[in-house]
Amino acid sequence: MKSAKEEILKCAQSFDYFSNNYLKIVTKESELERLHLNEAQREIIGGFDNSNHLMLLKARQLGSTTAIAAYFFWYTLFNKYTRTAVVAHTDEAVKKIFEIYRLFYSELPDFLRLETTRSRENEIKFITGSTIRVGSASSQSFRGGTYNLIHASEYAFWGNMEQTIASLFGARTKDAKIVLESTANGMNEAYDMWSKEIGYTKIFLSWKMDKKYRLPEPAFSDETEEELEYGYEHKLDKHQYNWMISQLRTACANNWNIFNQEYPATPEDAFIATGSP
Repeated sequence: MKSAKEEILKCAQSFDYFSNNYLKIVTKESELERLHLNEAQREIIGGFDNSNHLMLLKARQLGSTTAIAAYFFWYTLFNKYTRTAVVAHTDEAVKKIFEIYRLFYSELPDFLRLETTRSRENEIKFITGSTIRVGSASSQSFRGGTYNLIHASEYAFWGNMEQTIASLFGARTKDAKIVLESTANGMNEAYDMWSKEIGYTKIFLSWKMDKKYRLPEPAFSDETEEELEYGYEHKLDKHQYNWMISQLRTACANNWNIFNQEYPATPEDAFIATGSP
């Protein structure tokens, strides 16, 4: 049987091992279970193998925030003096994201639950000098510090986006890992950043990556020409096609702009839909 020291070392050396065995989340069904990364989440984590700067454009509900939180939590837990900043677009989002980190920590076994010197609202500080801080883009939470890990969540919805990003990233360390992550918000500054070469590895996460977005049987029999064209254009298999029609009609009020905003299949779908009047 492995000793605690051996297990800690294995966790420190492998994010995959640590996340698969020790990180827990609350599912949409309000059940506590181990984190098992889906395809979209694995693509995000894989991005860190090639770049310290990632820009994510995504469909909703793919678990991107959870994946980034898992990686940043692992990195902060097993490295001394690591300062992690997570910047969200609203106070409510701050609470939700911090709860992900709090749950990761509270559900660790005793031998992995590193002692904290401070644990208060939206901040955890470990005895190693490492810190995780979650705040909103409109707050002053991140002034006066430098950060090794920065997660800009839903940055396309920040007020004064470019100014806030410039201020925050001016506080990064030389080798900082930075993730800009958002759904589209029309043809704003975030669109300009996505369209230009600014030194970030860009990752688009389509709704088609999620295996939950499938229906074995069609919910409707009166498919339209637009639906047929969409299925052909995006090379949907039968189960994806069934889900698309059901989601479009029942959850998106049969409105293509709403569907493409929530569930883009391409970056163009995302920006055009959110930019429509």
